[in-house]
Amino acid sequence: MAIDLSVLDEPESSIDLSVLDEPQSSIDLSVLDEPQSSVDLSVLDEPQSEIDLSVLDSEEPSAGDIIKGVGVEVGAGVGGSVIGGIIGGTLGSVIPGAGTAAGAVIGASLGGATASFFGSLLAQDIEGQ
Repeated sequence: MAIDLSVLDEPESSIDLSVLDEPQSSIDLSVLDEPQSSVDLSVLDEPQSEIDLSVLDSEEPSAGDIIKGVGVEVGAGVGGSVIGGIIGGTLGSVIPGAGTAAGAVIGASLGGATASFFGSLLAQDIEGQ
C-alpha cells in the first residue's frame, strides 16, 4: 500500500493567502462601542445583608459522630448482606439443584446494597450532614 505524497510537492503559491492582505479596518468592531448602560447592574447595588449566609456557619461533625456514622453504615451493610443471604438461600432452596447457592448470592448482594444505602442515609443523619 503506497502513500501518495505528491501533494507535498505542489508549490506554495497554490494556497490562497489573499485574505490576510485585507486591511484590518474591514473588521466591524462597532458592537464594542455600544453604551454600557444597556447592561443592568442594579443587582450589584443591593446591600449584602439580604444574602443568607447562615448555611455556611454549619458545624463540622465531631470525631465521635463520624466514628458512630461509619460504624452504623458498615454494620448495616454487613447485616443486610447476612440477612439477604439467609432469605435468598431459604427462598432459593425451593429450586432443586443450585437454587440455594444462587439465591444466597443474589440475596446477599441485594440485601447488602439495600442495607448499605439506608445505612449511609442513617450515618449522614448521625453525623449531622
